[in-house]
Amino acid sequence: MKMLRDIIELSKKVISNSQIVFIKNYRIFGKPTLFLVILFCIALLPLFQADVNFLDDSLRALQGNRDWAYLHSRWVSEYLSIFVHVDLLLRDISPFPQLIAVFIMALTSVLLCWIIFDKKLTKMGILISALLGLSPFFLESFAFKFDSPYMALSVFASVFPFLFVFKNQKLFAIASFLGLLIMLTTYQFSSGIYIMIIIFLLFQSWNIKTNSYREMGKMLAVSIISYISALIFFRIFLLQNQIFKYNTVFSIDEMMVGIFDNFKDNFEEVIQFFNTFWIWLLLIMIIAFVIKAIIVSKQNKFLAFSAALLVLFLLLFFFQGIFIFVDGIGSVPRYFIGFNAFIVLIALYLAKPPYKFFAIPAVILLYCFFVFAFAFGNALADQKDFKTFFATMLINDLSKIITDEEQLKETNIYLRESIGNAPSVKFLQRDYPIIKKLIPNDFGKHVFGYINLAWYNFPVHHPGKISKQMKTQAKDLPILVDSYYYTIRGDSKNIHIWFNNR
Repeated sequence: MKMLRDIIELSKKVISNSQIVFIKNYRIFGKPTLFLVILFCIALLPLFQADVNFLDDSLRALQGNRDWAYLHSRWVSEYLSIFVHVDLLLRDISPFPQLIAVFIMALTSVLLCWIIFDKKLTKMGILISALLGLSPFFLESFAFKFDSPYMALSVFASVFPFLFVFKNQKLFAIASFLGLLIMLTTYQFSSGIYIMIIIFLLFQSWNIKTNSYREMGKMLAVSIISYISALIFFRIFLLQNQIFKYNTVFSIDEMMVGIFDNFKDNFEEVIQFFNTFWIWLLLIMIIAFVIKAIIVSKQNKFLAFSAALLVLFLLLFFFQGIFIFVDGIGSVPRYFIGFNAFIVLIALYLAKPPYKFFAIPAVILLYCFFVFAFAFGNALADQKDFKTFFATMLINDLSKIITDEEQLKETNIYLRESIGNAPSVKFLQRDYPIIKKLIPNDFGKHVFGYINLAWYNFPVHHPGKISKQMKTQAKDLPILVDSYYYTIRGDSKNIHIWFNNR
């Protein structure tokens, strides 16, 4: 009981000290945060104008289901959404949730700059910190009408504890534990950010000798204990084992091979996502990071060089956090949210005085991402129009075959393959390979394809997996519609639709 009372008291101190930090530095944080809010809003204007239901947004808008806790153990998202939507059921109140996400990411970017710059802010640092929100790996998070604020909150919760680092170890420990719990119950793919900041701060502190080895050792010990404690608490009390899909940890026998494969796959995915110019800019930034680390170092130059390379490796290794130890995660861009932290940490180091000219490639990369945000928003709008075009045609044809609600309930409709991407989106993919992953190709056999039809008041139920035998038999069914865009075959019980994805 005494330990629990101590924890509660320390938690109150964290809240009290946080209020003091923000009130005391209101003027310092206020203008930079407002600047980044405006910058983000300008970059996201095409996204807001597109008004796209991104992936499961349509289902949430149709049914009002939250299900974050049930499906993903995201308890904070589950209960905060009641406050955000002022209802137990979700409503489409966009872009309000996305604007909340914009504010959170703007404030988080400023705080990260403040932490890396040793409680100082510069114009260059504030500008560079915008990479945290404008990187393509977080643009997908902004696209979600319902999930975006909680994804942003997970990043904030990973950064916030470092306001107390090297200042008060007890407050840092409790803030880390609480922040990590919030991260784990909002968006677990941010789990690498905290680790990366720890690694980066330790390197920065060691390289220019701002803290003693004892202080750095204490900070490392506190952060490890806090991280492991939060994971254990989450695993015992909050994890939905029967539903949660991201808990297939490698067995001891497979651990080394599995980790190596994940690291290799993550690296390859990043290379595939980025276009050639982005890759060159990032490579120049990495080289500049090593050079600057050697120049400003107060350690042996060879040791500084070796440490810089080690830090780069560790940052790349841990950007997916706990999921480096998990099998079969996938390669959706939002799962690489930790790579944002890698980019912005390197960029902030280059922008930190002295030798700020090293940040030039980072500024160019930020401009590239800023421009890309417009392309992404417009591509979403084009894909939305493309889906509406197909849905209009298809429902027009299906409504002639299925003439009443009872028949619709009794008929199994199988969407075979998908409509593909709009021509303009395909063209954009040539220069920006990540667009292929960012723009959902979700009008087809995936469950979202059926939700797309339900959105237009044609509530088709998902018939489940189609057997090999049924696939073979379907080709012999009579043709009901044969057009340039799709072919429909079927009988009184089963209808199969093949999209001519050109």
